[in-house]
Amino acid sequence: MLVPTPACGFLDLAKDDLGLQFLPLWQFLPGLLAILAVFEPGLNCNFPGNHPLQMDGKTVSKQLQRSILLYGALTILAMGIIIAIVSLMPLYSQLKKDQQRNLLFALQTRTKAIDQYLWRAKDVSLQIASRTAIRRKLEVYNQGMISLDELVIFGQPILSDALNQSHEVVGISRLDQTNKLVIQVGLPIPEEF
Repeated sequence: MLVPTPACGFLDLAKDDLGLQFLPLWQFLPGLLAILAVFEPGLNCNFPGNHPLQMDGKTVSKQLQRSILLYGALTILAMGIIIAIVSLMPLYSQLKKDQQRNLLFALQTRTKAIDQYLWRAKDVSLQIASRTAIRRKLEVYNQGMISLDELVIFGQPILSDALNQSHEVVGISRLDQTNKLVIQVGLPIPEEF
């Protein structure tokens, strides 16, 4: 049953439908204000009888209203941040997985391109090395039957022709059996190799 109490202006609960006794609501107000005083140190919790609660010209109800609005706004902000973090974590995880998949695909594509280039370079070098006439002359030179000048005069035009036919080759070098350079066409082999 709800009974108005004119002295404090609050409604008191005397008994509920089950017959349980409740304290009047105005008796809980000092405890609530004491809790708020922890968060609002300037709040005065002294109650002068049944007069309206005062604090430096402002009523406690205005201070209470301001505190409730402040803590309500902070609670909403905290809940919003928590919800944003919780909802963004799966999105971040999915984007990370997608980026890893994209990087792996790019790596595989570049690896295949490099493999194809190396295969073409190997094929071209095998074609150049398999020219039988110059290979036989190099074997004769390695046996000491012809001089270096004869080998260069014979091999340089053949290797120049091979260099001009391939767009991927910029230089051809022939070595003897002791790995000494005997014929070179185009760009030389860099010294670090």
